[in-house]
Amino acid sequence: MQIVSLVPSQTELIHDLNLNKELVGVTNFCLHPEHLRTEKTIIGGTKNVNVEKVKKLQPDFICANKEENTKATVEELSKEFDVHLADFHSIEGALDLILEYGKLFNRNLEARQLHQEITQLIAQTQAELKKTSPLKVAYLIWKDPIMVAGNNTFINSMLKLFKLDNVFSHLERYPVIDENDLQESDLVLFSSEPYPFNKKNIKEINLANTAYQIVNGEFFSWYGSRMKKAIPFLLEWRKGLT
Repeated sequence: MQIVSLVPSQTELIHDLNLNKELVGVTNFCLHPEHLRTEKTIIGGTKNVNVEKVKKLQPDFICANKEENTKATVEELSKEFDVHLADFHSIEGALDLILEYGKLFNRNLEARQLHQEITQLIAQTQAELKKTSPLKVAYLIWKDPIMVAGNNTFINSMLKLFKLDNVFSHLERYPVIDENDLQESDLVLFSSEPYPFNKKNIKEINLANTAYQIVNGEFFSWYGSRMKKAIPFLLEWRKGLT
């Protein structure tokens, strides 16, 4: 079996389901684990997949994501190959994908174990934060224009898990917002990806006296096996917020 992955978080999941040998093609954003980009064929980025490179690999399966990859790429590859298109916007959907990959790639044991471990971490988080008061937050993913994570996103689902009330949850997906609306938050979260926010470019945004933090974007937006690392880290981080 030969697998090409067009999405970094799905690449990591495939690897962690004991499918490293079967994984032959990855994107240049597939950073975890580090050895993949030197051992596997790089087939471009998530939005600009090199279709011809993928075709030369003659994969049995191509793993894509409706949000990450373009419709044109998916349609073109689907003419010749079996493309699995993930489409979900919640933690529950991410857990379902793990089990789905287990069935698809004959890794049911590994998938069920990973699913159980993450489910237990979620239950632990909910129990430990049960008496924690919610905190109003905004989660920025882009600058010029300013874009945030809204409702119907995996990021919003992760925020809910940690008792963080998204002030833009009344808006769908990734809306462009007015920077003055950020002041409705108790805390503004600047993601490290896809836009690499830093203290210098944050100063260009009007936050008035609103508190802010730069957070690890992978921990909030990478689904799959990354949740196993992200949830314990974010739980301790959340406990430290006032």
